[in-house]
Amino acid sequence: MGLAQDDCAVAVEGKKVLDAATVSEALLAFLQVMFQGQHQSRQPNPMAVYSLYATLAYYALSPQVSDAAAHPRPVQAALAYLEHHACEAPSPGALAAVAGVSEDHLYTLFRRHLGLSPHRHILELRIAKAKQMLAGTETSIKQIAAACGFQSLEVFYRQFRRLTGTTPAQYRRQYLPA
Repeated sequence: MGLAQDDCAVAVEGKKVLDAATVSEALLAFLQVMFQGQHQSRQPNPMAVYSLYATLAYYALSPQVSDAAAHPRPVQAALAYLEHHACEAPSPGALAAVAGVSEDHLYTLFRRHLGLSPHRHILELRIAKAKQMLAGTETSIKQIAAACGFQSLEVFYRQFRRLTGTTPAQYRRQYLPA
């Protein structure tokens, strides 16, 4: 039994083992237990473990885009640009200019190849960055919202809750030590 082309799975010797969501959840659970154990034991280098935890949590929580090389060149260009500029909240026109296509065509390409709009992809990248900062720093939520390109704290809270099902403060409490 082969894996479907669009099936996001980890495979070992051609057999489906776990889907990507399950792997991410398992990784986060492991990291949380590791971090809590490190925090409680007060070993000599807690910052190293804390930094590792924040980095791994970021990658586990980041939106996963499948095989960027398989996408058309305009989508590749837009994704490469967004990797470093999503928190600047680029306008649709600016993103289309980077991709070398019209706004409408870029929207169509994103929908066809990524299954979401450029706006939604940007929002997911910004929320992923916010999750990383919430789990890995003690920066204020207001500063995180601004660093991730949100115009106001209220908009940040609304979008964060809509995408994650929890508030930024609740999310932070989940990952930072008491």
